Amino acid sequence: MSVLSRMAKLALAAETTPALYTLPQFTVVFSSGARYRNIITPLRDTALRGADTWLEDLQQGPWWTQWTVPSDCYPDLIGWYLRALIGPDTCVPGVTTTFTAQSGPGQTTVYLTAAPPAGAVLMLGAGDTLEYAQAGTPAGAGPYTVPLTTQLYYQHDVGDPVVSQASHSFAQNPDTPTAGWPSWSLTMDDGTGPLGWAGVMFGSLVVTITDDGYVKLVASGNGYPPVPNDYILDQDDGPILDQNTAGIGDPIGFAYAATAAQPLMGWQWTITTGSAPSTRGLSMSLDLHRDLKITPCVNGQQAPAVIYPGPLMADGAYKAIFEDQSDLEQFTGALQSPAVHTLTQPVLAGGCVLALTMPRSGWWDGEADQGEAYLEATFRLSGIAQPYAGPAFSATLTNFWQTAY
Repeated sequence: MSVLSRMAKLALAAETTPALYTLPQFTVVFSSGARYRNIITPLRDTALRGADTWLEDLQQGPWWTQWTVPSDCYPDLIGWYLRALIGPDTCVPGVTTTFTAQSGPGQTTVYLTAAPPAGAVLMLGAGDTLEYAQAGTPAGAGPYTVPLTTQLYYQHDVGDPVVSQASHSFAQNPDTPTAGWPSWSLTMDDGTGPLGWAGVMFGSLVVTITDDGYVKLVASGNGYPPVPNDYILDQDDGPILDQNTAGIGDPIGFAYAATAAQPLMGWQWTITTGSAPSTRGLSMSLDLHRDLKITPCVNGQQAPAVIYPGPLMADGAYKAIFEDQSDLEQFTGALQSPAVHTLTQPVLAGGCVLALTMPRSGWWDGEADQGEAYLEATFRLSGIAQPYAGPAFSATLTNFWQTAY
C-alpha cells in the first residue's frame, strides 16, 4: 500500500560548507505539486556492430536533481528564497522578552521584562495561545507597562514569551562572486524513505499576486543527487547517521515544525511606480531568476563538480484596470523609475510586511485587453542595474524570524 502525499515532509538548511549535507533547520510548508526530478545524462553506445539494432548499450552519466517547490507566501519562508536569489540579508532583530504578570482575555495592557519599540507588532504566547497585537508607548523602568491597541484573546502566564518583529534587508552584492554563492540542503520524508540533497542552488522564485487568495510562491533549483538516510554523513564525526541515533526523534534528524505564520493575501498588495501608487492593480507575477550552470567533471564522481549561478534577472507581468489613457501613461511615462510592490498583513494576522523593489524598472510592453467585461491593460517590466553596479532588485521583509537568513 502506498502512502498519502499529504504526509510528506520537507525541510531546508543553509550549508556552511558548499555541497556538504546539513541537517534540517526550517520546515517548508509546501503546496500540492512539489516534486523533484532526477536527471541522469544517458551515455549511449550506437557503434556499428554488424547488427540491425541501433542502441548497443546505455549507461548512466552525470546525475543531478531538479526541484520545484510551490507554496503559499509565508513571511518566514520567503526570506530563505530571497537570500538564495538576491543576496545577503542585513537583519535587525526585534526584542525578545517575557510576561512579568498574568494577562487575560480582554486586557489592553501587558507587563514585560523588556520594552519593545513603540508601535511594534508583537507576537505573544506560543502554541494554542499565540496571538498578535500592536504596542503603544511603553512606560516604567522594568518591568515595563506596555499598552496595546487591541484586546487580548487568550490568557498569558508569567514567563510566556513576547517577541517584536525583526527587519531584513536583502541586497545584491557585486563584490561577491557567484562562485562563493550560498548553497542549501533539502530533506524530504514522503513515507517511501527519507532522502537528503546537498548543494542545492535556487535558480528561480516566481511570486504570483492575485485578488482571489493567498500570494503564491514557486521556487526551483538544482542540486546534487539524493542520498538515502543510511548514507548521510554526520558533519561532526563522520559516521553514518542512523535513524535510531539518540536524541533524534524522526528519521534523518527531521523534527517537523510547521510555521505558525499566516501567509500573505493577494488583496493586501499595492504597487508604486513613478512615485505614484496604482489603485487599479489586478495581478502581478514577479520572476527572480539566475541561470544555473551545472558542471560535471571527469573527477571520479557521478554528481556535478560544481553548480554556478549566473547574474540576477528580474521580470514581471502586471495587469490593471484600464479606464483612460492616463492609466497607460502612469506606466509608459515611468520608464526606469522605481517599481515597489508591497504586501502588508493586518496586525491581528501577524503584521508582517514584504516589499519587493526594482530600483530602476524598465517597462517595455503594454497591451489593452477587451476580453473581459471591463477593459484591462497588461504590462511587462524588467529590473535594470543601477549606475556603478547597483542592484537590479532588492527586498525588505519584516517578520518574526530573528536572525539573518
